[in-house]
Amino acid sequence: MVLSFELQHLNLNYVIILSMAFSWRVRKQLSYLSVVILALVLIVGFFAWRQFSGGTCFDNKQNQKETGADCGGPCLPCPVGLKEPILLWVKFFPINDTVYDVAALIENLNYNWSSERIVYAFKLYDKDNVLIIERDGTTFLNGKETAFLFESGLRTGQRKPSRAVLEIEPVKIWKYTEKFSPQFIVAKKNFNPSSSLLEIEIKNDTSSSFADIYLFAALFDKENNAFAASATKIDRIAGIASQKANFTWQKKFDSEPSRIEIYARVKVIK
Repeated sequence: MVLSFELQHLNLNYVIILSMAFSWRVRKQLSYLSVVILALVLIVGFFAWRQFSGGTCFDNKQNQKETGADCGGPCLPCPVGLKEPILLWVKFFPINDTVYDVAALIENLNYNWSSERIVYAFKLYDKDNVLIIERDGTTFLNGKETAFLFESGLRTGQRKPSRAVLEIEPVKIWKYTEKFSPQFIVAKKNFNPSSSLLEIEIKNDTSSSFADIYLFAALFDKENNAFAASATKIDRIAGIASQKANFTWQKKFDSEPSRIEIYARVKVIK
């Protein structure tokens, strides 16, 4: 009787263990099946929504009262009638007899349209209109932005440049955006001509923090002509905060500039 009871007890434990193993396997299979069913429901639902909703803003079709494929109507505006960036001025600045810096100021006339890639080329020509050197570059351009472009250390050898030219390739991709360049305040300017050092302090009046702030300085004479330029960068500026920055030149100036302009650039499109 005792042996029979023990066998029955062992059989009962075995059944319980088998039942638990079976139950765990079933639950695991059911969980996998639930994931598959949910994925199928989402896929079928998406295509059904596309079929009966009249289209989407990313189906590469002009439907749902769009004015273009995936633009206009309920979608983002179409890139129609956009203007290429315009050149305000371009200058070259001698560092010594064989090395020059170049700078230019361009403007994006499109209010809500930005580009992540602007391709440009600075060119220096001699008095006979023969190309001496070319420097290519790329940059971004925010909506309705006046952007400062700068390249340093162009080596011309024994040839003397007579004029500078900036060429900008037609913009291939414009992106609609409602973000604009932050307007930093230049709180302080301190220029020392003997040391060729310009110290500034910029202030961020917004609550947002910004990273990778590119700063440019242009020095102007009494005739309002730019005669020097320089660039630096601030890694980060917090919201409602100030940050100092320095600009330097390799050459010394005889006098202080009549006017100093500071241009700050932050890429706001992603």
